Amino acid sequence: MQAIRVRGSFGYATTHALDTALTLARHQLGDDRWLRSFERIGATLRVDVTLPVDRDVAIGVLETLADAATYGVVEMDGGDWFSANCND
Repeated sequence: MQAIRVRGSFGYATTHALDTALTLARHQLGDDRWLRSFERIGATLRVDVTLPVDRDVAIGVLETLADAATYGVVEMDGGDWFSANCND
């Protein structure tokens, strides 16, 4: 496992949509220790942290959060980035 830097933000249609996305991400992780380091501002999730997680786990969680978002981008070290699902 390595430390991975993650930064950016996702916006959601409602706070309920954000809550749902975080619940799905928690189920993937089995806990929410590193999700608690994300900052919630209304229906926006802001991220600027270094996380001690497996890269594949981080990718899965960020994809889940991006799929439920209506706007935003989060970048992960190594050049991977996750864009919100804007097709709704």
